[in-house]
Amino acid sequence: MDKREAVNNRGAWWDYRRVSITVRGLKADVVAGIEAIRTVFNRSMTLSLPSGARFLRWWPDQSDKLEQEEPGSGKHAGEDVWRGIVEGVVWSVRTE
Repeated sequence: MDKREAVNNRGAWWDYRRVSITVRGLKADVVAGIEAIRTVFNRSMTLSLPSGARFLRWWPDQSDKLEQEEPGSGKHAGEDVWRGIVEGVVWSVRTE
């Protein structure tokens, strides 16, 4: 958790968590994957959190990361493997 703020004196808290979503594959597939993630994860979405906390908002970072992985690493040796990373902050409220 990045930050927790008390909302009131009745045990409600705002939680802020940084989230990273990573996709790997060929460059065209990773670019398409980032676009699909951006379509689903946007400011108007709603989430159901396993903790039962009420989801309030997703704030996406404005820049995505697209990086080529080290050649010859892992099970994809000899292939041109790319990594795409989408990051944002999830804001939720908890009552305890």
